[in-house]
Amino acid sequence: MKKNITINLCGRLYQIDEDAYELLSRYIDTLRNYFRKQEGGEEIANDIEDRIAELFDELKSQGIEAITIENVQEIVSRIGSVNDFSENDEKEQDETSEQQEKQQAKPRATNTKKFYRDSQNKMLAGVLAGCSQYWGGSVNMWRWGFVGVTILFMFMLPPFKYYASDGYISRTVFWWWNLDFITFSPIIIYIVMAILFPATSTAEDVLKMKGKEVNPQNLGAEVTSNTAQNGAHEFWKAVTGVLSVCVSIPLAIASVVTLCFTVAAVLAPRQVFGDWVIKNEIGLDKTVSLIAMGGIMLMVVVGILLYCSIHSAASSFGKTKPMGYKQRTMWFVLWALSVASFVGIVVKFNDWMDDFAGRNLERSRAEEEVYNATHTHDGIVYSDVDWEFFEKGGWTLTGVVNVDRYTYSGQYMTGDKDVRYLDAHSVYRPLLYTAEKTDSVQPGIYQLSAAVRSDNENRYIYAKTEDYVILRAVEIPVYGNKGGNIWEALTRPQQYAKPIVKERIERLSDSDKRKIRNANNGEGYGWSYICLDSIKIYEPSVIRYGISTDERFTDDIAPTNGWFSATDFLLERIGDL
Repeated sequence: MKKNITINLCGRLYQIDEDAYELLSRYIDTLRNYFRKQEGGEEIANDIEDRIAELFDELKSQGIEAITIENVQEIVSRIGSVNDFSENDEKEQDETSEQQEKQQAKPRATNTKKFYRDSQNKMLAGVLAGCSQYWGGSVNMWRWGFVGVTILFMFMLPPFKYYASDGYISRTVFWWWNLDFITFSPIIIYIVMAILFPATSTAEDVLKMKGKEVNPQNLGAEVTSNTAQNGAHEFWKAVTGVLSVCVSIPLAIASVVTLCFTVAAVLAPRQVFGDWVIKNEIGLDKTVSLIAMGGIMLMVVVGILLYCSIHSAASSFGKTKPMGYKQRTMWFVLWALSVASFVGIVVKFNDWMDDFAGRNLERSRAEEEVYNATHTHDGIVYSDVDWEFFEKGGWTLTGVVNVDRYTYSGQYMTGDKDVRYLDAHSVYRPLLYTAEKTDSVQPGIYQLSAAVRSDNENRYIYAKTEDYVILRAVEIPVYGNKGGNIWEALTRPQQYAKPIVKERIERLSDSDKRKIRNANNGEGYGWSYICLDSIKIYEPSVIRYGISTDERFTDDIAPTNGWFSATDFLLERIGDL
């Protein structure tokens, strides 16, 4: 059993065992004897004692009641033994007078910096603390900067990866296994630097890391440098505490959300994703077990981060002592294993999804082939509702390219959702669309009118002969899906008066007029009446008319994307030749 002694060091009392006291006394006496020979050596020795007292205070804050010989040996290794100082003196004394003259003739060059991992200020391996010492800047700035860069690389890259395959666009739901090597490069660089570069073990290593000359004065100053940095250290502790609190809040929310979803998935799986499971042919038991394991792993991942952030905030504000190196390493290893387990579970789930997606794709292709075989008319594939509309109305499609649909309903001028009309739509690519019908006519003067709307230019209604000679064509006005000259004529009749519009409106019932005024919350759906008049027919013949984006009607202007609609075509004889 060792006896503890109470000592007074720099006005502070410490409990220390006998062996540790003997080593500490010998070390301090040796330092004082050594620095007594140097100018200002007594002050350096006093500063070193102050530094030892600060290190003792750190040990007390970690719960160590009595200083042991192992603690003193560690402090001696951090500060540096007398041999570290004396060896440097011997090197300086061995310089020749010629070298001294040269050094006096010109300024002494700064020693070349050497990168070390800073073992005194490390959180994990000391890489970022070493960067702070080597390149300058606060170590907390480097740490938060590293966290920010890592998050940027991992989350600001496109979280979804799109790829095209046989005309089908597919999207992966999870991001982490489809990212490039660069995604994890900050972490990989940190690990490589931790392996390749040595850690500082003496004050001489720290001086080399900073590029300072290794001499007794600098060694003594380095030992006592932390005292001068206490103010900045306290500031960054406060900043770290505030940031840790800010990080803890979203982590706490994420923990609660993950817990609620996991519990709901386990207790009520059919209500959570039963229909989705059936649709994708995934077994309910498999899904529940995998979701439960993934949820638990995710809660562990988030929970560790939450605990560490709360502990960091508490230690920054002096509510608890900081984590030791072993404790930090333990939490990091546990967190890394949890992340690896979670990623493994997600990868397994993705394999299931890929398998189901492949089978669904094959089934969809087979169903598409059957559908196309039964819905193709004149080389064009129609939906059932489109084909019914064209066949019943006598309409024919003579050319379609980049068209998503042939007819549409829901925005008819009266607001009637069931009325279907001609319609073409393409979001990104220029569309080509021509729909026409034929009518037998006798000699005379004819007029063709229709209700139309469009969100872009170069769309026309037209009339031509049976042998495709163009008689007349007029461009559809652009109103989009609001307003239109029909709505304007009904809401502002005194300001807007166009003969064909008045004529067609007079044929509407009062109920339809009221519906047009009130359609689309009183803003109209963009419908307009346009007219091709004075169509002269000199002998009995057949007229072809309809709507088109054909370049022959657009003066060779390239087609555009967007949409347009047309309905209520009326071809009527208005006079004799």
